[in-house]
Amino acid sequence: MSKKNKLKRFADLQTYPNVYENLDPRNPELTGVDGETVDLKGKWSQQHFKNNLPITLELACGKGHYTLELARRFPNRNFIGIDIKGARIWKGANIGLDEKISNAAFFRTRIEQLELFFDKDEVDEIWITFPDPFLKSSKSNRRLTASPFLKRYKNILKDEGLIHLKTDSTELYDFTLEVLENESDYELLYFDDDIYAKPLPEEALDIKTEYEGIHLAKKKTIKYVRIKKKPSKNINKNDMDIQSKLPNVGTNIFTVMSGLANEHDAINLSQGFPNFDCAPELKNLVNKYLQSGHNQYAPMGGVNVLLQQLARKIQNLYGASLNPKTEITITAGATQALFTAITAFVHAGDEVIVIEPAYDCYAPAIEICGGVVVPYQMTMPDFKIDWKELQQLISPKTKMLIINTPHNPTGTILREEDLKIVEKIAEENDLIVLSDEVYEHLIFDKEEHQSVLRFPKLFQRSLATYSFGKTFHGTGWKMGYCVAPEHLMREFRKIHQFNVFSVNTFVQHAIAEYLEDESNYLSLNNFYQQKRDFFLDKIKDSKFRPIPCGGTYFQLVDYSAISDEPELDFAKKMTKEFGVAVIPISAFYTNNLNQKVVRVCFAKTEGLLAEAAELLCKM
Repeated sequence: MSKKNKLKRFADLQTYPNVYENLDPRNPELTGVDGETVDLKGKWSQQHFKNNLPITLELACGKGHYTLELARRFPNRNFIGIDIKGARIWKGANIGLDEKISNAAFFRTRIEQLELFFDKDEVDEIWITFPDPFLKSSKSNRRLTASPFLKRYKNILKDEGLIHLKTDSTELYDFTLEVLENESDYELLYFDDDIYAKPLPEEALDIKTEYEGIHLAKKKTIKYVRIKKKPSKNINKNDMDIQSKLPNVGTNIFTVMSGLANEHDAINLSQGFPNFDCAPELKNLVNKYLQSGHNQYAPMGGVNVLLQQLARKIQNLYGASLNPKTEITITAGATQALFTAITAFVHAGDEVIVIEPAYDCYAPAIEICGGVVVPYQMTMPDFKIDWKELQQLISPKTKMLIINTPHNPTGTILREEDLKIVEKIAEENDLIVLSDEVYEHLIFDKEEHQSVLRFPKLFQRSLATYSFGKTFHGTGWKMGYCVAPEHLMREFRKIHQFNVFSVNTFVQHAIAEYLEDESNYLSLNNFYQQKRDFFLDKIKDSKFRPIPCGGTYFQLVDYSAISDEPELDFAKKMTKEFGVAVIPISAFYTNNLNQKVVRVCFAKTEGLLAEAAELLCKM
């Protein structure tokens, strides 16, 4: 249609100013019904609507039915329908003219150009109703809830302004929730995958779009998401220019899946913690030392009695003779030990080889230091390390290699020959080895844990981290320790003293006494192997295929005989529809590698494991 004919089409709508068109996408000026140029940016309420009422946008408004119904229902607000197809919105405009709906307007433009038509903080709410015109696009970043669009909406929304999504598409609904996991500018207020199955939230508005009515008639479920723009943080009314050190980090997968488990009252086999308590004897010892006055700062390295007990334990298990005062440091959990070790030795530009799938705390710590994560991927079917392939990743910039045995999430273990290869690689390339050994006592089938502490030359280049929480079923205590030769521990403690300095005193004394009985930790392999075997027996008739687990309290299962869905989608489906929450191992890869494998935590009571297994066998 020519520009002249377009203008004539608008003229036919009378001279009522509720329709505008941007005739040239390269020119953001609006053209009014008489062909005049109109600039309404920042002035919609005053100059178009002739009031000061708040503004709501409906994106991809189609024929404008929903925009008009909103305007009818809420005369104390202004509503603007926006679509890229002028032929659609002319119909909505005609209805608005016929009924004299003065608080509704329409115009045609691309969503990418919204900031050209609205000022900063001018819009109060945005509605995205079905269908998303880009849903079927192969480019997911074109969907209206993709991050690039959310950033554009942020610039025109007021602080605490709302965005609503209402759709019948499971794909768009799940995509939106996944995007929001990494969005720091918005707060997720509400989401529901079947909004009409229960009393409708007032904010969702019982106004059905044309498409909504059609889909409901076909017995399809309607999904709804509501988010809020977080307030800007201002100092002296000037926006702060904050450059995030971790711009790509959002809510981690453990929080997401545990939250989903709580929401759907599912059995939570996702996050790695026991559902049973630690030993009564240990709790009594904690109370004993709390009541006896051990409540002031401990020495930076740790209380001497605990350091002595750990040195004895390490000597007995691994044959390493340590100076407890200079080669062991008590930390606020193993994660703090890992963070401190990385921070102490990784500088800007240094490369760190991380063996994936990897525990999610490694990469952020490296990136905070300005280091570069160099991933090596272990994959199905056996998650073994090809050391020759790994060596190809080493460059002159490589500073550190991180190993983890027994390995989370795969349950694989490193054997003596592996550690000898690590020793050779580290020596030849002048590398520091950070060895995450938090599951040292959770190793099965009569295998022995191969610690870096067993290998004298390797130990001189290594820092090893451990967890009392994992060992003694007390993850909430956040107690761990680091072992390293004195020349490395000296640098470790420089960071530790200005980060945590020291860890709670009375718990250190309690653990020291509890360690006197070696059976308190040497019996753990049998304890957890029984749980592994119990769980595997209970799911043997299911369609899940277990992947061999040599250690930790995690079991991987292959679900390829059940579904072709990506891991995250399948994990969410398991939680919502079958009542068991698990972790997709794609979350442990930097490239989100999908292999149709999920992780199950079996650090649970047999009753809970049996109940979960029964549900899994129904899939």
